[in-house]
Amino acid sequence: MVAGEIKLTPKSLFGYVLFFLGLVLLVYVCMNAIYLASGTFQPLKIELADQSGRIVGTIETQVFLGIIVQIGMYALIIAIASILMKNGMSIARKE
Repeated sequence: MVAGEIKLTPKSLFGYVLFFLGLVLLVYVCMNAIYLASGTFQPLKIELADQSGRIVGTIETQVFLGIIVQIGMYALIIAIASILMKNGMSIARKE
């Protein structure tokens, strides 16, 4: 086998598709981070209400809770993307 040769079997193709899906997820997170940093997107606002329906907390608290949720969401997407990419490359390279 030559060093630059890629054997394309259905199994390796499946691995490359998984790798590409993980890469797309990472690009999605990067684009959202750029949009949030430039001000194109606004951070989430989580409104907490009490039993009577009144909003509890200030705008700053709502934005802070939204940012915490967004960080968790993006961390989960990055974890899934890294797992997809790692497993995709291991599947594609097995013979």
